[in-house]
Amino acid sequence: MSLPTELLAQARHLAGKEPRRPRDASLRQAVSSINATTHRMVTVSLQIDVAVETLLAKRSMKHCSRRCA
Repeated sequence: MSLPTELLAQARHLAGKEPRRPRDASLRQAVSSINATTHRMVTVSLQIDVAVETLLAKRSMKHCSRRCA
């Protein structure tokens, strides 16, 4: 199981732990888990975006060098 999946499972568990009247601590921990998951997803998305941009730039440079040669 990946970290984001585990964090979401923990958030669900904490949010549903006391269905009638959840304690503030349980709700805070659930929200914290969701925030950590969101942060991780944004970080990975940015890493993928940078990798794609790098590959496209390299491809463009290769194409340009072939045309100029």
